[in-house]
Amino acid sequence: MADSRSMGRILGCLVALALAGCGMAGADDPVRLVRVFDADTLLVQLTGGAHERVRLLGVDAPEVKGYRDAEPGGEEAKARARELLGSGPVRLEADATADDRDGYGRLLRYVRLPDGRDLGRTLIEEGYARAYRRFAYSRKKEYLSHESQAREERRGLWAEGKQGP
Repeated sequence: MADSRSMGRILGCLVALALAGCGMAGADDPVRLVRVFDADTLLVQLTGGAHERVRLLGVDAPEVKGYRDAEPGGEEAKARARELLGSGPVRLEADATADDRDGYGRLLRYVRLPDGRDLGRTLIEEGYARAYRRFAYSRKKEYLSHESQAREERRGLWAEGKQGP
């Protein structure tokens, strides 16, 4: 019998297939950006019109006031995410090695910017977020490497006199 993580992955794949079959935001379909809650949580409108909260896969950005206590650099990271996202559209990319949703029901996705860059990787490279360490995802090694380089070069939130994300 499959464990709960395996069942979650299977269910996530089935949901992704169902959404793709209904024309609702497959990997190649652009989605409209509705709101930036913080640097790692967005609200998008799917092709079919439904709104969905999206948590950037593999990214841990400082919190802004609202969900929990604000963390140093949270507003700065959110502003940078907004700047990078522009007015969209963006593309969502699932990861077969990761869960489809987090414990809050948000879609876990990589977000491809209008210019083609990976939003999560860019935020980590610039020092506005750190690589998420707790769960598995296919870009983990890459993200950890970019975080290490940002720290060494004191970029963004790792700059002199700042505590880091």
